[in-house]
Amino acid sequence: MLDLTGVDEDTLIDSFYLLTNESCSIETLICSKSSHLNVLNGLSLKEAIQNNISLVYLDISSNRQMGDKTLKGIIKQICLHPKLSSVNLSDTNVPKDSSALVKKMIMTNKNIKTLDLSSNLNIDDSFAQEIFNAKSTSLVTLNLASCSINDDSISFVEEFIRNNKFIEVINLSENKISEKGTKKLLNLKANGVSVNISNQKKNTWFGSFFS
Repeated sequence: MLDLTGVDEDTLIDSFYLLTNESCSIETLICSKSSHLNVLNGLSLKEAIQNNISLVYLDISSNRQMGDKTLKGIIKQICLHPKLSSVNLSDTNVPKDSSALVKKMIMTNKNIKTLDLSSNLNIDDSFAQEIFNAKSTSLVTLNLASCSINDDSISFVEEFIRNNKFIEVINLSENKISEKGTKKLLNLKANGVSVNISNQKKNTWFGSFFS
């Protein structure tokens, strides 16, 4: 495991350089809350992901300064990675126009079991619906908590569950789903899937769904 959380910029750059070596066998890379993960260093991260084929777990959460183009490049690289199974892109300012790319990532990379997209306010209903239109993914857990999703996406959740047989957990907590919408989610009765819909931003309804 390599944890680069809070390291200085020189250490970050040196670490990414080492990770570009094809003989590197790091399985877990954590680079959360790094004030130095900017556009330029983000490009180095993309190259590190490309060359480190042993990588299984990637956490680059709470990094908002990489820029749209760089983050899209990283997502494209994740699409192609042969082993990544857990990806944390929480609070990374995922670009609003990248919904089709994210959908492609989870549909083409069948290794990805866990995807965290929480705390990305650009993920609104149109973005979420693009994701929920994905079919035959290998996702087990999808985290969309604290985004900008409201009732318009509810019918798409049921469709997503129907079309993705491995999904077990969908986190929609801290969004903008009304009490009426929450009740609709509670009535989905999807086999074995947990939909977390607690503590919505614009009401006081608390609920969770297990079937």
